[in-house]
Amino acid sequence: MYFEGIFFSLGWVMLFLSLFLFLMAWYIGLISAFLGYLFVSTHYRLSIDPSNQEIEDYLFILGLKTEKEIFQYKELDCVFITATKYNQQLNHQSISTNVKGVLFKAYLKTEKRKIYLGENRSLKQLESKISPITSKLKLEIRTP
Repeated sequence: MYFEGIFFSLGWVMLFLSLFLFLMAWYIGLISAFLGYLFVSTHYRLSIDPSNQEIEDYLFILGLKTEKEIFQYKELDCVFITATKYNQQLNHQSISTNVKGVLFKAYLKTEKRKIYLGENRSLKQLESKISPITSKLKLEIRTP
């Protein structure tokens, strides 16, 4: 998904509310339905074709492929995961708090480039998310 978390949920709420908004003001209902559908249906897609040795990377938005890139590869090396520490300071009037953690990012490595697969704050959830890719392509996962 391109819009994750709060925006994906907001998309479903907007779609549901648009049913009632159509009765009050049809144009507001139409705008709400369009934005809700946009949030719910937009996906980041990665297609790997081992027979042609191609990787297709694109954004699927409103039923169309946009920002399409096709990469040729000779060999897929592995899937590796990096760990990045983050520190975020949240301020609200006189209250301040720090949020610290580790963000794990997964990449597919070829001989020329690395291709982003996804990220998560939990290593186990990220591994389960990319395990269909690694099992189908018979690749190992290198973790930090």
